[in-house]
Amino acid sequence: MLCLRNEFPLLRNNNDLSYLDCAATSPIPDAVVSSWLKYQSEIGVSIGRGSNRLTHKAEEIYHESVKRISNFFSCESDYDLIFTKNATEASNMLAYSFKDIFHPGDVILLSEYEHHSNLLPWRRVAIKTGAQIVMIPLQPDGALDYTIIDLIPTKRIKLAALSLISNVNGHILMLGEIRKKLPRNAMIILDIAQAAGHMELNLSDINASAYIVSAHKMYAPKNIGACILKKDLCNQVEPFHLGGGMVDNAIGEKKSWKKRAEKFHAGTFDVGLIRSWATACHYITNIGWHNIIEHEKEIMECVKKVLTKYTTLHILPTNNPKATLCSFYDDNIHAHDFGRALDKHGIIIRTGDMCAQHTINAFGKTNVSRISCGLYNDVSDTVALDNVLSGIFGKATI
Repeated sequence: MLCLRNEFPLLRNNNDLSYLDCAATSPIPDAVVSSWLKYQSEIGVSIGRGSNRLTHKAEEIYHESVKRISNFFSCESDYDLIFTKNATEASNMLAYSFKDIFHPGDVILLSEYEHHSNLLPWRRVAIKTGAQIVMIPLQPDGALDYTIIDLIPTKRIKLAALSLISNVNGHILMLGEIRKKLPRNAMIILDIAQAAGHMELNLSDINASAYIVSAHKMYAPKNIGACILKKDLCNQVEPFHLGGGMVDNAIGEKKSWKKRAEKFHAGTFDVGLIRSWATACHYITNIGWHNIIEHEKEIMECVKKVLTKYTTLHILPTNNPKATLCSFYDDNIHAHDFGRALDKHGIIIRTGDMCAQHTINAFGKTNVSRISCGLYNDVSDTVALDNVLSGIFGKATI
């Protein structure tokens, strides 16, 4: 088992803390914090804002960082990285940029596992264009009923926007099953935010039209994410924001923008955040995917073993035995009360609707509790959880 807790200043400075909410925001290791501080201390400027030594150095670091992040996702040859604040902004950017491809009667395919950020932007597009949203329904056992796609005239399906891994129960999308049912020209957009820090992803092999991802769920800073968009699509769609460095010509009536990813990078952004994200990619790679996957699998097995001691606690089902998160509910205790009780003893989990009300509702609930782990967790966290639950429930019921 990995022993990395001391490499994370948040945990080092809070010795009594068991942080079991990686699916919301992961702690940041020393190497990533230092990377951002080093950039701000030694360079501090953004790119495209002058011709001087600092700007040139910023541009060098920017391009190195883009290459490292692209290599991490195995997508450098086929995709451009369009930087955003987070996956939510990336999803909104894609919905806005692709809105003109839709006509009345076109179908946008979603699933009941989509969180609000991958649902509401497409719902707005549907309202404005006359397209229709079709939701792949969620069954009681946690599976998606892909047969609903067979009921849709194939030529009407224009786009599918789906989460590769659910932020509620870790359900993993059966992408091959969906691909067999979609027309060849249908676009596929995948939200990979819950997968990026927990499994190796070769985005070129997966071959979706675009991906959305947040850095803050993979041991990198907040306020940086990306839309990873196929290069041939970058020049076909309108930019989301106008102004700043994305302008090629703003004189006269005929305006023009820069090409590919640069067209979407309006305004000044923090190159230090991008560099830190690249550092997080390097940090994960050095640890190794096999080590991370085995470590997190062991932690989650311990968590589920603790939860199943109590008959009033029920874990939501999933098809993913390697899921690094699980949601559960108690027959008698509201999720928020449950979360507050754990917090009093230094255990941080997520409670509520997970920003995925459709999913929670499909399971017949309005709120649940979620535990998620990362490479910094160890057995002491599951022991602490067990001790607190024993105090809440008394003697285990099984």
